[in-house]
Amino acid sequence: MRENTPSWTALQVASTLAFLDADEHIAPLLPPGAADVTKRLLLASGALTQKKSNIYSGPLGALKIKVLETLAPGHLVHIALRKRFVDEESRVGLADNAEQLLVVGSGYDTLTLRLAADFPNVRFVEVDHPATEKVKRRGLEALGSPPNLELLPVDLSKVSLEQVLADCKSWRPDAKSLIVAEGLLMYLRKNDIVSLLGAVRRMTGPGSRLLFTYVSTDDQGRALMGGAPRFIRALLSITGEPALWGVRDLEHLESFFGQHQWRIGPAERHDLERRFLDDTKVYDWTPGTIEMVSSAEHGSI
Repeated sequence: MRENTPSWTALQVASTLAFLDADEHIAPLLPPGAADVTKRLLLASGALTQKKSNIYSGPLGALKIKVLETLAPGHLVHIALRKRFVDEESRVGLADNAEQLLVVGSGYDTLTLRLAADFPNVRFVEVDHPATEKVKRRGLEALGSPPNLELLPVDLSKVSLEQVLADCKSWRPDAKSLIVAEGLLMYLRKNDIVSLLGAVRRMTGPGSRLLFTYVSTDDQGRALMGGAPRFIRALLSITGEPALWGVRDLEHLESFFGQHQWRIGPAERHDLERRFLDDTKVYDWTPGTIEMVSSAEHGSI
């Protein structure tokens, strides 16, 4: 991310999600209310103008969906299903007595905004770069930010996550927690991920879980990025947010996390197509492989 510039990729994901409910095939796959709340947040923050919203709600929006699907096959269904995965897994974790939820690199995601009212006794914390957080805070203030939601504007390239959480008076290092790192790890270097895993492990209680996404790489260590890898890698580099980390396969993922005292969860819970797509229905798209979803729990391995 360029200094003092809000995340381009965060805005693109959010602005795409905001209008996916207009597609009859994808709308049923989204977390309930996610598209509408995202649209309202973007409008309230000024990240999206009413004029653009009106345009994308019409024929141009449908054209945008077709263009995106042509350039990156499966990308749109993937966005819907990865949001659904994080939403459902978060609700399961909170129902299982997690006391706090942290989103690292939250962008314009509305997970905490949607969950805060349903779980008033849970503390929700978001950490993101100050440039992106400033825009989001403006939107949340306009909509009415929940009292159990706290935004922390931090550049994690300059301050460690462990220090951020240590300084956060509302965060309890001994409490069972959920940590969400969606669309984040691919933009970090290996050493930064090791630091993040260590910080989360030390700053959360027993039974805490990490929900995250990651990318697979080829033999040269290049991110595969679904059906249009060269296009997407070039686009990310141009925007100043290149993909920096990935793993060859699930075995390497389990080994990497295991070295840092994290256990990867059951593989069947991470198969988005099998978990969420009904075989009796015909969808125009199938999930892409731009990012995979996973979960992990820390403890003795």
